[in-house]
Amino acid sequence: MISDPDIFAERLGSVLRESCINKKTLEEDGVVSTDRLYAYLRGEKMPTTRTLQAFCSYIGVSADYLLGDRK
Repeated sequence: MISDPDIFAERLGSVLRESCINKKTLEEDGVVSTDRLYAYLRGEKMPTTRTLQAFCSYIGVSADYLLGDRK
């Protein structure tokens, strides 16, 4: 599904910073645990399709962007 974990980690981190979404808020709102989020941001783990969809819906970006398909 995700071809380059570094691109995903970079884009997810960038979107979170730009939108001023607190990482703890993602956990409190049931999107993802902070431990798992940090693993994604370090490129150690990749999200499931369900988690990817949750990020996209919550943050307001496309999966294509997070996956590196668009600039």
